[in-house]
Amino acid sequence: MRKTNILLLTAFISFNVVSIAAPAGMAPDKKENAPIKGSNLELLSVNNSVLVLVDYQPGMFKGIESGNRTTMKNAAVAAAKAASILKVPVVLTSIYPQGNGEFIKEITDQFPNQEVLARKVPGFDAFDDERVLEAVKKTGRKKIVISGLWTSMCFAYTAIHGIREGYEALSMPPEMLR
Repeated sequence: MRKTNILLLTAFISFNVVSIAAPAGMAPDKKENAPIKGSNLELLSVNNSVLVLVDYQPGMFKGIESGNRTTMKNAAVAAAKAASILKVPVVLTSIYPQGNGEFIKEITDQFPNQEVLARKVPGFDAFDDERVLEAVKKTGRKKIVISGLWTSMCFAYTAIHGIREGYEALSMPPEMLR
């Protein structure tokens, strides 16, 4: 069973999760998941992480030129599927669904009872909408794996806000998932 979890976790992080910050004094949640000696970094696990998928909507895909859109979509779907199998909490956000379309069905179908949080606050920072930040807080997890189609905006602004709130932000940039 442990081998299967490791393989699925590897799929979840897709070899491309990059830690950009670790708040000082973050305590490990398990002895076997202790911080790396000499640092406050703790290994990513299914027990300490939450996946935040930001604005995976048809209209948002139109502005992507950094890679193959289908490959990026498939990578996000695979990460969501791995999170679902591993029971990693997932937060789904959208912006202006009337114009950008609904969050992609291939992901929402994996979480039939999960609400996509259509942000009321316009902007690139998903956590500017208190409902999104509150959804992450409710998980009790301190490592946020964030993926948004526009890394320089969807990821960056959300990650900076998360770091300010005391979280460790990790990136799963779609342009690297090809």
